[in-house]
Amino acid sequence: MSVPGFEEVSEEDVFGGYIVFWTGEKGSGSLDNTQVGEPLNVPRDIGFTIVGRDFAAMTSSLYTGEVEDDESGKFYNAGGSEVSLENSEIAWLTDYQYDLTENG
Repeated sequence: MSVPGFEEVSEEDVFGGYIVFWTGEKGSGSLDNTQVGEPLNVPRDIGFTIVGRDFAAMTSSLYTGEVEDDESGKFYNAGGSEVSLENSEIAWLTDYQYDLTENG
């Protein structure tokens, strides 16, 4: 099965697991609901995380580039309860906020 942004890597290719790609706000923005507002409020960057078949994060052990520390945040579910979230071992491919600041 092929799902955009979710790539399975077989045991023969380095490890057995998945590479998950996404777009989101860099830094604490992706888990910070106060960033929500206007349609073009914050630049979206492209990132990925590598996880094993048990979904344990493996980005820092397999990727030689820069990997961000964990970021935490929260959201309110449909029942109004607060739910904690954490993003682990994030590797970013773009940095549009930096580009806007430096070249804007």
